[in-house]
Amino acid sequence: MEKKLYFFAYDITNNESDLLSVLRNIGDVCSCLTKGYFIYTEKTDDQIFDCVKSIFDNGNGRFVIMEVDKNKMNGWISTETIDWLKNI
Repeated sequence: MEKKLYFFAYDITNNESDLLSVLRNIGDVCSCLTKGYFIYTEKTDDQIFDCVKSIFDNGNGRFVIMEVDKNKMNGWISTETIDWLKNI
């Protein structure tokens, strides 16, 4: 299966370290914002949802997963993130 790039943003009240461990197990991750990561993976957005949803049960926070095209984005991010995106 072809790898895709996703943006994952979240607001969480507990278990943030558990969330970060799960994200790292999903695929290659790059922190781009305080509460936002790029994820490069073969998984679908539904599969990513299934991996993280238990962490957000019981009102523990919110999240959004979006597939992105790295050739059609604009913003102000770190040089490290730009380099990461160029190399995936």
